[in-house]
Amino acid sequence: MSRLTLPTIATSFVLLTGTAAAQGYAQPGPPPPPPAYQQPAYGAPAPVGIQRDGFVIGFSLGAGVLTNDNCDSCDSLEGGAAEFHLGFMATPQLALLVEGYAVSHTEQDLTLSQTMGMLAAQYWVSPKLWVKGGLGSGHLSLSNDQGRELATSEEGAGAMIAAGYEVYQGRSFAIDVSLRAAAVSYEESDTVTQTAAGVGFNWY
Repeated sequence: MSRLTLPTIATSFVLLTGTAAAQGYAQPGPPPPPPAYQQPAYGAPAPVGIQRDGFVIGFSLGAGVLTNDNCDSCDSLEGGAAEFHLGFMATPQLALLVEGYAVSHTEQDLTLSQTMGMLAAQYWVSPKLWVKGGLGSGHLSLSNDQGRELATSEEGAGAMIAAGYEVYQGRSFAIDVSLRAAAVSYEESDTVTQTAAGVGFNWY
């Protein structure tokens, strides 16, 4: 049997205990990464604000003035004003319309009205502010308090400009306030203007 010297025993003890300690205190490796998180699929978000597309219809009511621009001695005639339009949105900012616009003055059971029909374009320069212009024709008429037409003029060429601001907006409905001015020229070289302020109700 071989004999082990003290240095040999000491060296062997150090090697064995060092190996056991290294094996006993070895740190485990990092855990595997968690599976990648998948974002749930959702539909497109709902549009925000008013949506103008497709068919357009609306009207406005207010007060107006009729003026004969070629008669210095004639008084301006105040009365009610009404406007009606329908058409479609060519783009989200531009509407192409057929429009009717009238201002009427009543005195002593007689009503004088100037009524216009025209093609118009309305453009929103901002989400709430719009401008409008139109070309068409108009005529004057006189009726009694029973609505019977007593006299009417020939048709004259007419033009209209307007601007408005939407004070309320729903998803497909808006209420606006507007100012408009129009003029009709007749064969007798008379030009009758009609101006009005009104409140409008519009569906898109």
